[in-house]
Amino acid sequence: MVHMECWLSPLFLGELEPSLRFRFEGVAEPVLDTLLDTALREGREAWPGIDVDAARFVQHLAGVVEDGDSAPADALAALHASDLYLTRACMDGDALALRTIDRDFISKLAPVLRSTGLDAATADDVIQKVRELVLVGTEGVPGIANYRGRGQLRSWLRAVALRNAMMEFRGQRARPVATDDEDLAQLAVSDDAQLAPWKHQYASAFRSAFAQTIASLDDHQRTLLRQHHLDKLTVDDLARLNQVHRATAARWVASAREKLLAGIRKLMMNELAISGGELDSALRLARSQLDVSLHRLFAAKRKR
Repeated sequence: MVHMECWLSPLFLGELEPSLRFRFEGVAEPVLDTLLDTALREGREAWPGIDVDAARFVQHLAGVVEDGDSAPADALAALHASDLYLTRACMDGDALALRTIDRDFISKLAPVLRSTGLDAATADDVIQKVRELVLVGTEGVPGIANYRGRGQLRSWLRAVALRNAMMEFRGQRARPVATDDEDLAQLAVSDDAQLAPWKHQYASAFRSAFAQTIASLDDHQRTLLRQHHLDKLTVDDLARLNQVHRATAARWVASAREKLLAGIRKLMMNELAISGGELDSALRLARSQLDVSLHRLFAAKRKR
């Protein structure tokens, strides 16, 4: 005999808006108990190893069910319970749920995006943007909280990706493009007043070193710098997005920044044949402007 959680109905009713509560109070309690218990079991069976507290899941269902033309019981039964279960786990920061969403859903959006005409690099950029929107969001609320279980989660994510692809197409038509990495590096330093004492002397070497060093970073390092400096993701955001401890995320960002500066320093010393001390004096000024420079550089790259 299957054990049924009979306390779920009062909890569900207590979380509903008044108008919805009035309608659902007309559903026989055994029927409502069965619907809620079935939804919970569907979630647990679909995603073994992902544990969502029963009370939190039922509260989540109460928050997404809507007052429509359907009978209340039918509206509840029509929700995609297993996808809502996974969604709730992601909102709660469950590491396995976050990996599952990324691996089984978001990472598989590339064919859909490529079918719209996006090239591989731009499709990857859109996927990364979707990843940030869905798993990190803004002000501590991940975008996946907007999924309400009407259709499949996979279809909802597809729609999010296609909306972002359309924005990318519109942006490409509306914005001027930079032609190459040296042009992008010029954007990085052209308006930095603090670099004025030396930028005319070192500008060409700096542009070249900046572009070469950015290109030499691996994809993970470039992505981290773009997310941190352009997308304004905090270390905590990056830790959540990559499912690592915040200290690890902070170390990654610091390492990428230091590799960028070290690469610029090495290339400029080789090209200009100047002492490390003389160059370090200039780079101390550059370091204070690095956030601004990175923002301009990655913003320009996004426009391409």
